[in-house]
Amino acid sequence: MAVKIQLRGDTKANWLLANPVISEREMVLETDTGKYKIGDGVKEYADLSYHGIDGKPSRITDDGFWEIYNPSTDEYVKTSHKAVPTDVQVAVKTNNATTYILTFTYASGSFDTPNLRGQDGATYDDTSIRDALTALQNQINGLVSGNVSVAIESFNEIIAFLASVEDTQTLQGIIAGLNQSITNVQQAIPTKISQLQNDDHTVKDADYVHTDNNYSNEEKTKNAESVRFKDITVATTLTNLPVENYSIKVTLSAASALSFASTPAEGWECMIDIKNTGSSDITQALPNATGWQCDEDSITIAAGKIASISVRYVHGVYVVLSRGN
Repeated sequence: MAVKIQLRGDTKANWLLANPVISEREMVLETDTGKYKIGDGVKEYADLSYHGIDGKPSRITDDGFWEIYNPSTDEYVKTSHKAVPTDVQVAVKTNNATTYILTFTYASGSFDTPNLRGQDGATYDDTSIRDALTALQNQINGLVSGNVSVAIESFNEIIAFLASVEDTQTLQGIIAGLNQSITNVQQAIPTKISQLQNDDHTVKDADYVHTDNNYSNEEKTKNAESVRFKDITVATTLTNLPVENYSIKVTLSAASALSFASTPAEGWECMIDIKNTGSSDITQALPNATGWQCDEDSITIAAGKIASISVRYVHGVYVVLSRGN
């Protein structure tokens, strides 16, 4: 919307009769002579000099000060009066996920804006907005429904509005349009939290339950892998061990060749705990053939004791770490 700036103006005689003190940097106009003066906040009107005489008006310098034309030297003289106010400052007071407030500071004080970010989904409640719109719509309906008491109460509130109505418009048509606009706004207002879109695109509802149906296949795989630590595979041999679980518990009374039933995914690992249930020590061989890597050839498992083997599949190689007893 365009902004109109209008100077104070009066005839020369009236200015001299009132003879007020003109505020600093305020420009006032003599409507009958076309001349103007700029106040300094101290002198009365009669004591101020005219500006822009001899057909050359005052002008503003690049740094925002007034320059006055001096006809005796045919030059402009820079004054100490600022033409552009610099006493208004704006600063961010609060800026976080739910609140954005600015502070405006000027010569006579300061004020804070309302929360410009609005409310997030967790606290959003549109009841007051809907109630206010409903009350306004009922008030407008009262003007055309024959309810005289409501219409009289509302009359003074719409006088200013009627003053701007053009002859080509009808009151009934204007009110009908307002009613429709209000209805459109009411329909557009969210009625439940799930209709809101928050900054992080999540539903802000403490009672919301994220079911398995909301996960992608990749997320389901990751979720399944994260709970494998509690699942244990039980076996009586080290040969053709399954790769589904992280933890494998094996009981042996004699050595057996270590191998897996299938090739696991890159980065897979498992922990094999071997208990010797026999009456004599077991010398368990560890694989070092192609596709395997181990720093030892074997481990010894004493009778009735437990040894551990850690296996990790990386770069297409089974890396074996052992701990005997």
